[in-house]
Amino acid sequence: MTRAASGAGARLGTDDAFVASYPKGPLLRPARIAHIAVAIGVNLLLYAAANVMLHVLASGASVSTTAGEYRRWAAKPLVQVLLEPLSIFTHPWMILVVGLLLAAIVTVPLLVACLYRAWLCAPFLFYVAALAHAPVLAAVLAVGCVLVAATDLRRRNPSLALLLGLSPVYVYFYLAAQSRTIASSPMQHLALWVPFVVAAVAAIVAMGLVLLIAHWIRYRPGVICPVLVLLTAAPAWLFLTRVGGDELAFALLVADATPSDVVFPGGPFQREAGLTDEPPTDAEIRRAEAILAARRAERVALCDAFLHRYGDSGRVATVLWIKGITLDLRVNRPALRRGVLQYYDTHPRETSAPTWRRLVAGFGDDPRAAVGRFRLAHLACRDGRVAEAHRHLVRAADLLKDIHAAPVALSGDATWAQLFGAPRQWPSREHLRQTAFDIDYLRWLIEDNAVLDDPDAQRAFAVFMDLDRRGECREAFSERLDDLAERFHDTPFAENLYLLRARVAFDQAASNSPLSWSAVEPWARSLLEMAGETDQDASIEANFELGLLALHPTRVDGLSRIVDRPEVYFRRVSGARPNPWQRQADEHLSLLRAAEKGGP
Repeated sequence: MTRAASGAGARLGTDDAFVASYPKGPLLRPARIAHIAVAIGVNLLLYAAANVMLHVLASGASVSTTAGEYRRWAAKPLVQVLLEPLSIFTHPWMILVVGLLLAAIVTVPLLVACLYRAWLCAPFLFYVAALAHAPVLAAVLAVGCVLVAATDLRRRNPSLALLLGLSPVYVYFYLAAQSRTIASSPMQHLALWVPFVVAAVAAIVAMGLVLLIAHWIRYRPGVICPVLVLLTAAPAWLFLTRVGGDELAFALLVADATPSDVVFPGGPFQREAGLTDEPPTDAEIRRAEAILAARRAERVALCDAFLHRYGDSGRVATVLWIKGITLDLRVNRPALRRGVLQYYDTHPRETSAPTWRRLVAGFGDDPRAAVGRFRLAHLACRDGRVAEAHRHLVRAADLLKDIHAAPVALSGDATWAQLFGAPRQWPSREHLRQTAFDIDYLRWLIEDNAVLDDPDAQRAFAVFMDLDRRGECREAFSERLDDLAERFHDTPFAENLYLLRARVAFDQAASNSPLSWSAVEPWARSLLEMAGETDQDASIEANFELGLLALHPTRVDGLSRIVDRPEVYFRRVSGARPNPWQRQADEHLSLLRAAEKGGP
């Protein structure tokens, strides 16, 4: 507290007649009811804004519309607002934003209890419980208000009275900052204390300013309002200018997602779909499709709302990517036959094309545009527009040409990022690397099989690209593959169809008895038949698959009798003409050599 403020309280206490009349009365002198009502009313409006803002930062919603929703948010510990949806470890400005908001919330009820009649702090405490969804903090503040108003300190020494009222709040802050399970490092655990320290210091400074203003205006009502305006406006300004509403909206959009897989998991909805270990009925399949359609529509609506409101945000490219991936979601039919609800997005849907085109047109040099170009190329191949697909693939490959390089190490100037970490990359580096491989593979198929110049190859390629082994049950898909292999037996894609047929058979057998000899033997023999020493695309792929299979021969009895060492197959892939598997084959060879030498 300031010396002037403390002294002012002491001098007020020397008015013997006033003290004798109100030995435990409020600090401010009596005033007209209208004057007090206006002061309290303005403070209530500003205080409501501070509490609503804290809840918005914690949930993205201004109010709870149901009792269950209120209970869910009220049960969350206070420290969660520091971690989600916006974490102080990725958005450090949230330390000041939350700290100043907490200072406003804990300061005002105690000041009201000190300056006015104690019962007037009741609506402020109600706001904490109802609007900030913090009933525990409201109870702690109620104890503090009682401590402030229960003695004559608020008249004789208001500074000490307010510090006494802050004591239970500080204990609450101390307990809230003890969440060691949330922090992943000692430095992060220490960082959890900082917002509470900011709140504690800001509360003391704010109280000192209020007492100083009260002294200047001779203890009349209206002294809280200027400081409350500052404590409410400062975090709002910091949030809007240093963090941004788009960051909060984006955090809410991806709250249940990961950078490598923005699809919502199917597992939590299995019970809703009525799935069991038995093969699903037609009604259960329709229910699973309906669940996906509802979840897809919900997320697409969130993406559209973000794009409409924050069209100039730096997150637009990412949100377009999320929307495109979401629109591409399908139900995994073979998994559904096993009673498991899974989604996949690797077979683009026509409905996603406008989103991918918007991403490519608006962010042509962004790595996420490579994902869009690949998916547009996939759709173009299925429609027979191979030349257009090839142009997309060439540009996409150029965008991701450096994706396999090691990430740049943080410089000495990035100490803050080293301590707290940067926001997650959307999509993840692993997702982009997989996309780069898919681009190389599709481009290789087109160029290696002369699809651009051969109309018959184009027709076969369109049929091949339209195949979706997770879009129908394996039995029906296998029959379709057999028909296509016979139909296109004289095209370059015959071997690719045979290889895909063998993979589907292996997947079906492995789903019944994982890694058993009966499941692995047909797959291994099919690969051996196709591998050989040739440079055909299916042969190179078969050699790579054999290398993967041979990495763990002891996991399946009898496998080592028919397959060679993995180095043999990986060397064939590495020494063949340029192909999409060479990088991975070289990496496996390096690891195998290191293992032989006893290295890491």
